[in-house]
Amino acid sequence: MLAVGHQTVAGIIQEAINEDDDGETKQTLLQRKLEIMAGKIGNIGIACAVLTIIASLIRILLESFNVLPCGCGNMFIC
Repeated sequence: MLAVGHQTVAGIIQEAINEDDDGETKQTLLQRKLEIMAGKIGNIGIACAVLTIIASLIRILLESFNVLPCGCGNMFIC
């Protein structure tokens, strides 16, 4: 008989060590730190996307009222 993963003796012991009283598995310190870091990176990405959209809208509005000249590198045709 061949056993792999959670069905081996080492897997059963590891599972018993990582379980809380509720039966849920605990996160390791590395997993917690990585989750925090991923959350921060996601928030920074969302903030950059929102700022890019706001800057693009301001530029479009300023160009439509002829406050700024329409440049050649524009993604919109003026």
